[in-house]
Amino acid sequence: MLRKLFFIISLFSFSFSFAQKDLTHYVNPFIGTGGHAHTFPGACYPFGMMQLSPDTRITGWDGCSGYYYADTVIYGFTHTHLSGTGCSDYGDILLMPVPSPELIIGNDSTTLLSHSSVFSHKNEKASPGYYSVILKNGNIKAELTVGQYVGMHRYIYTKSDRCDIVLDLKHRDEVINSELKWLSDTEVCGYRESKAWSKDRKIYFDIRFSKPMTSRTFYQNNSAKMSLSHNDPPPASDIDSKGKNIRALFYFNHSDTILVKIGISAVSIENAKENLEHDIPGWDFDGTLKRTQKAWNDYLNKIEVTTKNDSLLTTFYTALYHTAIHPSLFTDVNGQYLGRDMKTHTVKDFSMYTIFSIWDTYRALHPLYTIIDSSMERQFIQTFLKQYEQGGALPVWELAANETNCMIAYHSVSIIEDAYQKGIRGFDAHEALTAMEHSADANERGLPFLREYGYIPADKCSESVSQTLECGYDDWCIAQMAKSLGKMDDYKRYIELAQSYKNVFNPNNDFMQGRDNGRFCVPFDPTAVTFNYTEANAWQYNFYVPQDVSGLIELYGSKEKLAKKLDTLFTMPSQMQGRTQPDITGMLGQYAQGNEPSHHIVYLYNYVGQPWKTAKYIHTLEKFYTNQPDGICGNDDCGELSAWYVMSAIGMYQVCPGDGQFELTAPVFDTVKIHLESGKTFTISSENGMAGDDDIESASLNGKDYKNSFLKYTDLMNGGKLNYTFTKTNQLSDWGTGNNVPVDSISVKESIVPTPYLEYKNALFTDSVKVTAIGYSRKDSIGILKFIPDSDGDLIKGATVELRSHTFYLRQTDSINCIAIKRGDKLDFSNAIFPYHFTKIPNGRKIKITSTPNPQYTAGGPNALLDFQHGSTDFKLGKWQGYQYQDFEAVVDLGKGEEVHNLSAEFLQDELSYIFMPTYVDFSVSTDSIHFTRVAHITNTVPDTLTWSVIKTMGKDIPAQKVRYIKVFAKNYGKLPPWHPGYGDGAFIFIDEIGIK
Repeated sequence: MLRKLFFIISLFSFSFSFAQKDLTHYVNPFIGTGGHAHTFPGACYPFGMMQLSPDTRITGWDGCSGYYYADTVIYGFTHTHLSGTGCSDYGDILLMPVPSPELIIGNDSTTLLSHSSVFSHKNEKASPGYYSVILKNGNIKAELTVGQYVGMHRYIYTKSDRCDIVLDLKHRDEVINSELKWLSDTEVCGYRESKAWSKDRKIYFDIRFSKPMTSRTFYQNNSAKMSLSHNDPPPASDIDSKGKNIRALFYFNHSDTILVKIGISAVSIENAKENLEHDIPGWDFDGTLKRTQKAWNDYLNKIEVTTKNDSLLTTFYTALYHTAIHPSLFTDVNGQYLGRDMKTHTVKDFSMYTIFSIWDTYRALHPLYTIIDSSMERQFIQTFLKQYEQGGALPVWELAANETNCMIAYHSVSIIEDAYQKGIRGFDAHEALTAMEHSADANERGLPFLREYGYIPADKCSESVSQTLECGYDDWCIAQMAKSLGKMDDYKRYIELAQSYKNVFNPNNDFMQGRDNGRFCVPFDPTAVTFNYTEANAWQYNFYVPQDVSGLIELYGSKEKLAKKLDTLFTMPSQMQGRTQPDITGMLGQYAQGNEPSHHIVYLYNYVGQPWKTAKYIHTLEKFYTNQPDGICGNDDCGELSAWYVMSAIGMYQVCPGDGQFELTAPVFDTVKIHLESGKTFTISSENGMAGDDDIESASLNGKDYKNSFLKYTDLMNGGKLNYTFTKTNQLSDWGTGNNVPVDSISVKESIVPTPYLEYKNALFTDSVKVTAIGYSRKDSIGILKFIPDSDGDLIKGATVELRSHTFYLRQTDSINCIAIKRGDKLDFSNAIFPYHFTKIPNGRKIKITSTPNPQYTAGGPNALLDFQHGSTDFKLGKWQGYQYQDFEAVVDLGKGEEVHNLSAEFLQDELSYIFMPTYVDFSVSTDSIHFTRVAHITNTVPDTLTWSVIKTMGKDIPAQKVRYIKVFAKNYGKLPPWHPGYGDGAFIFIDEIGIK
């Protein structure tokens, strides 16, 4: 009860300090159920355990939430859903009222076939905590509501002689196991264990009916296992229905209304029962709904806005509503929860939560919580630390005690540092720092390369540019936390890592660009979506240095040059090249509002003293949010796109969580009142009634002139009034210019010297290759160290020292290293590695490929198949050549006749990525390139159903013979089979090294 009381106080501590308005009627839960936002319209409680909603679509990308507005059939109502995600999971325990089920009689069994129903949106309603629909099948009205832990159904049978209810435990994701127990004529219970995005998720349930059933039929593997009438005794436990395909049909005497309530738990059936008895002890549907509506109204009233545009109010309050669906409660009423170690634990002083889409939500959603609900933010951080204790790491993308490791970096550290910097306490800061450093020092996701090279190389890890940039920001957060706790050695280490962005900035084109073997990746098109970036292209990641915007300005050369680059971003054509990425939506130039990497960019205009452009583009981007089903322009990602809108609509955004300041812009509302947990209010108003205008003429804070285009968190939380006056002319004001701009910077004395980059034509050469090492600054010196193997072992040449750049030639296979130092400092190669490799191809050897590779998978050109280097199981690193819809055929010219006794080629299979082994491979040889003799035929033995990546060398010894030409032919797998998600599409062949001995 203490834990329960703590939650209520934290959620509603200030709710009665001002006169509330009923804001729930401004919420339209259907916003985001169309397009690609992936929200659902069903009933949920603020940060509650259950999301009770109809399922209309259970497959495909737009079925991630279980509901899609364009659909016309409801399969049933399930009790868990994800809001706004790009991956599918949840959708547990389907219930569906039916007038009379459709049955088919087999030879010796009765099989339940269908329980779905057509519906119309005109008979559908949704509001916070409530959903209803009239099902055409039987004209049954279904109503749904929830409490904090449990859900309740009300089925009104208007034209049916039968009142039956289907329970389906197989619905949606792959079931590992499930069980259904009959307890009485009014109660059943069980569990469902499944895997999808989360690999092992179990949910226990207890279901109670307001009226006794007259009979029930349990189905296992679609066949009736038992059928019991009202007078039959309960089945013994050894014949309870258990397996991967369990359904049931419950029969009731005709009644106008049947109520169903269900408790769930991740721990046990007993806890599900206790949750149910605690949350909804009786059968008061309307009373439950009223309490949930009150909880939602308390949350929505945390921000009170005024405008004459009701549609704008609906867009705003629906966005605010979407910010409180997840994270979701994961603690039962007795304090028990399932830990990351898959064991049961108990907490007393706070609640554990789940569903942390952190790569998305650290940007706007969690900074929003620090303003309107710091008590919840504290509990989220306490959850993080428990997950670290029990699972060995802070969450990346945690779902129901499963770590999906979806997305990049380790942004939990941002949430922790931002809260701590803002004075939010209640957790062990030293333990938090230990956990933060553990995330940064992990030997995974390219992090060892980041520590070793100063950046993540594109040939070592996919999404290398995005990872380098985002990890740099996270390392800055760790540095700030260490500094706050007096850990200055840790601070120094991480503040250096925080500048890794400098090592992927190409000064020749002013883009953040991948580096492969020391040079910037070629070919390069900043509009191309490639595997060097996370769901983005170079334009969308080019400005991601929130921790050191001053350093970014220095790389560009001036604020004016950075502003010009921003102008180009927003005004250039929106067309992109490269691979298709459905997340990149809501385009304005190359800016993508529908995905998170772009979200801070528009506020960078404040940093360069042009805040009117911030307002101009913000108000353009806000038009992507409307009061329509497709009124969110991309995956809402557990409320992140909605949080961006909430923050921007009230006129503020935190570019760099952890710096304690919000960048300001013109709000779209006449007044904004932020009701703080302390009981204070911070009010934003527009003096001359021009809210939403682009040009702020002046501002005042608590009656005093305020010229800054940023606001400190402490000033916001102290309460007060920020008043704007907007210019009525086309003449720009000086508000937010000069020194009145936000600053995020790393001091010059802590600045690193970036790693030199290389320029050369190709790392594969036949005679020699010209290499130039270049430093970023004329103040730097370059050190070159060569590693040349000789017949006696390894010979290391001494270092060559030059000012800024050095050009040299390599004439044999070689590895080198180069470092930069500040002029006058001493070169130190004592711990030198040799990361850059150059390979000499035997004279005269070349290859002609008659097939055409996919432009994304060229591996740098034909010679990549002869470079003596081998691709890894990660095809995204660019070391494989990929061919789709065609066979592979090539001829290798050895340059002269050579004796050959073994031929081979390496192939990759990654079936989830449409990459399959060739059906067979033929090798043929010739002395004149005209007449070929087949010398080897190798049939594939790798099963096409493998769900993990595998490399196979398909080769064979042949009778030794002198040849000059070798033909390699690989037969494509063909169209993908019916069991594959890409059924009917063409398979890829991925080939790398052709071996000739």
